[in-house]
Amino acid sequence: MKNLTGRVFSSWSVLELAETRNKRRYWACLCLCGRKRKVLQYALTSGKSKSCGCRGGEDLSQQRFGNLIAVAPVIRGDGVKVWRCICTCGNEALVRSQTLKEGKESCGCIKKKLYWKLVPSSNPEDFSTEEVEAFKRSRRL
Repeated sequence: MKNLTGRVFSSWSVLELAETRNKRRYWACLCLCGRKRKVLQYALTSGKSKSCGCRGGEDLSQQRFGNLIAVAPVIRGDGVKVWRCICTCGNEALVRSQTLKEGKESCGCIKKKLYWKLVPSSNPEDFSTEEVEAFKRSRRL
């Protein structure tokens, strides 16, 4: 058995062997940001895990995604990195970077606005094709 205690892998410092589960070793590690996590030995030695997520990913600051502008990365209580975004309507939203890149366009205000615009009308000719398409896209938000 390799002893990884005291070794450093990217942002991880290995503290001790945490557990062995299904013949896999998990090490108690400390990230540069101060978070402690159990990390699979293979993920450490292969470079698959470089940090707890605090340092990973691209910088989306000040980028616009539809009506959302990414302001700053935030680590939620469950350890997941999300972006604090400001919507053009003034609301704030916490959104994962992947969700932004996949096309999230608003805090939900577009969906609400289109819903109330389209639902009362029973005549499809009362709204434009662009509005219908925007509504369909917002349904995936």
